[in-house]
Amino acid sequence: MGCAETPPPSRETKALVFLGQKDIRRGDILRALAAVLLLGAAMVATDSRFTFLDDEALIVMSANKPVMETVKVYLSGGEHEHPPFADILLHFWLPVGRTNPHWLRLPSIVFYLASLLTLTATAWMLAGKSAGTALMGLILLWPFGFHFGRLAGWYSLAFLMVSLLTLGYLHVLQHSTTRAWVLFAVPAVLLVYTNYYGWAVIGCLALDYVLRYRRRGIPSLKPLMIFLLAVFLLFLPLLTAFLREVQSNSDIRWSLASKVYFGAYNLYCLFVSESVAPWCWALSVPVSLAILLAFGLSFVLVAKEVRHFLAYFVLLYCVMTVLGIETTKRLLFISPWLLLGIACALADARRKRSRWLLLMCLGVMATVGWWGILTRRYYASPHFLEPWPQVAQLAARAIQEGSIVVANHPVFLFYLDYSLAPSTHSYPSASREGPPGWPQHPRLYVVDKWVTSGHPTRTTVLFIRGRSNAYLNDTVAAQSWLDDHCSRQEETRLVPDPGYLLRSRYIPGGNIDAYRIYISRYACPSEGPGIDK
Repeated sequence: MGCAETPPPSRETKALVFLGQKDIRRGDILRALAAVLLLGAAMVATDSRFTFLDDEALIVMSANKPVMETVKVYLSGGEHEHPPFADILLHFWLPVGRTNPHWLRLPSIVFYLASLLTLTATAWMLAGKSAGTALMGLILLWPFGFHFGRLAGWYSLAFLMVSLLTLGYLHVLQHSTTRAWVLFAVPAVLLVYTNYYGWAVIGCLALDYVLRYRRRGIPSLKPLMIFLLAVFLLFLPLLTAFLREVQSNSDIRWSLASKVYFGAYNLYCLFVSESVAPWCWALSVPVSLAILLAFGLSFVLVAKEVRHFLAYFVLLYCVMTVLGIETTKRLLFISPWLLLGIACALADARRKRSRWLLLMCLGVMATVGWWGILTRRYYASPHFLEPWPQVAQLAARAIQEGSIVVANHPVFLFYLDYSLAPSTHSYPSASREGPPGWPQHPRLYVVDKWVTSGHPTRTTVLFIRGRSNAYLNDTVAAQSWLDDHCSRQEETRLVPDPGYLLRSRYIPGGNIDAYRIYISRYACPSEGPGIDK
């Protein structure tokens, strides 16, 4: 794939790829490892404080299927919004999470930590030891990564693949050999088998290579063509699923105001995380100004060759916004280039005043973000704080006492599978002999099954409704039927949504409620239509 007789790298390529590799000592590597272990210990120790998200629950339940069944589903057109590589890896890890759901996040935390080491090595190549130190500090104090780097599923794995891909690209620029191109191709293939939109990342690097070729810094485009062809051929089994995903999961029909709102919101969260809402003005206004100033300073301070990575991040961010696929969970996999750009800007020793100003901006963001994490009072989207484990325990007791439970939220079902005691029930999912999955019980119904089963009831029905885009119509129909045929005894509302008014304005017709969890207890007649005797 490479050239047997490669001309020596040009002055431009040397400037990009090597500024401080020889400055790296064993002590630097040991300090990086110590920082990674410290961050990993903090993430593992605090994980029980952060509830699983709905996407995580769905991914875990899907990964419970046999591997061949998963492969067949993806070969026939796909299932989730991502390819199967992460699901297959998670499948083999599921038995570890039989007794504690938070062990299921451990692989993602490991991937995230490996990304930290990879990006540090990349920063060393780009701008020397000071850039690696700056990048290490950035990620250690990054509130967004502390939240989303732990999610079970494809998120951290894609973050790692983009980091490895970037490091491999720098090696290709420095040593255009067959071995370098193969090492570049491996994370590229794994990336597109982890996230379909990894093709956009590969496209940016291909564009960068072509631009360098036009400036005569690269000897030939032939290796690039072979690389792209090889990755495409290896991706062919998922081509149908990829095209279906592109067609069905972009939403360019959103209004311009909605796109601007969510674009600004997600950029804000990328720096601060969701721990401090933008409408907490006393905190968010100085943070927003710090974000804008930090962006401008990073573009000014960073070397021209590294500035391309910042530009590609902005390009991908804008494209995701226009297509309507931009969510906080999807931002992690494009953020390595943002982190590299800022770290290399901090490593520029020529403009000390600007560097100190950039450091102050980053300090404001980190301080506000971590203050929100510690106080847990200002979250913009409190899905990390939803008390589904406690609600699941409440529902498990109700089932044991003979009530029927009807629910619509995958995270509730995920935790309920752990709350139903194996000593009380003898069905497969509660036996803990297999990995977690959808819980099964004759008095437990997912809302769509309850509707299609003819609304079976007993004297008491516990209807549990959470913020979820699944089963929207069935949820409305179920609540309407219960209100018509039964008497609502009490309703508990949990987790008020602080962004209710703004979301109602910018997501017309969306699944928006003033609270994120509703627990309604109904008393139903002993006889009547749909009664389970």
